Amino acid sequence: MATPGARGPRHRIARGVYRDRYGLAAVVWLRGRSREHRYPLGTELQTIRDWQDEARQALEDDGPVPAARETFAADVQRYTRLVRTRLASIADRERDLAAWVAIAGDDRRAALKLKTINATLQSWRRTLSASTVNHRRDALSHLYRVLDGAPGIVSQAVRFDLPPPVARAVPLDRIDAVLDLLSGKTEARLRLMRWTGMRPSQMGRLTKDDIDLAGATIRLPRGKGGREAQLPLVGPGLEAARLFVARGAWEPWSCPSAAKAIRRACVALDVPAFGVYQIRHSLASALRQTGADLDDVRALLGHTDSRTTLRYSPVVSSKVVAALERVAAASGSRDRQMPLGD
Repeated sequence: MATPGARGPRHRIARGVYRDRYGLAAVVWLRGRSREHRYPLGTELQTIRDWQDEARQALEDDGPVPAARETFAADVQRYTRLVRTRLASIADRERDLAAWVAIAGDDRRAALKLKTINATLQSWRRTLSASTVNHRRDALSHLYRVLDGAPGIVSQAVRFDLPPPVARAVPLDRIDAVLDLLSGKTEARLRLMRWTGMRPSQMGRLTKDDIDLAGATIRLPRGKGGREAQLPLVGPGLEAARLFVARGAWEPWSCPSAAKAIRRACVALDVPAFGVYQIRHSLASALRQTGADLDDVRALLGHTDSRTTLRYSPVVSSKVVAALERVAAASGSRDRQMPLGD
């Protein structure tokens, strides 16, 4: 997704890493503050990660941002301390609240009126996606809920409708054919995604304790929904986990480089190209087509809203087809027994 920036539209390529027409930008957020560093295109992701770690530690060493008592900025700091260990992605929450601090940081929270909240959300929506603006709204709502025990005026704030979900599934045999042409850590990571549905960010947080080859299970790190999931490794899924371990594919990785490998393989096979995330979407669609419960698929993918998971619901599932065939068979039997009229 592209986001506006001082140097033109930015495209997120990894957590805290963006590409624009001038190169790469690495950003670190911590308790309402941020640091940014520029890199030329082609810089190794690990080099950027090393800087982010150092910048994050420097912000930690600086201590909290001084803020007047009872200001919105001070409320954000207090909220962050309370929820730091409770949220799966505190960095995303800090980024969303930093947008509100830029609007009302020096004012008392009581001075933030519903009219201002709605006007701010409407202004953001002109340049940002509905989901991004809704995330900022939800971050503000949760701050009120944690500090006051209720969402307060934010519960009345505008929420934008998301575009209709679009299934992006790819036939699994096409994915398998493409993966057969890959090698190294890229192949290992994408095969594990093929059988677990993990996000790249989740996979980058895997540790050796998360994969139990003897017990044929994998513990998926918390996703956006903030929940862990335990998944059995069956057949090729267990083989994918063994390959992942054997090739030591543990560290965070770059979607763009994996996407390039996929495109090259698709060209070699003369098949339509697909993206990294479509591998995850395709597993979800296959699970739904074979009758997996919607809530189970939602938990596996880490969705907080089942409406997101509904995009993976097939137009006609195999269970519906089987049920209609049974009805047709029963109707045919009755028709054969029914005497014909004159």
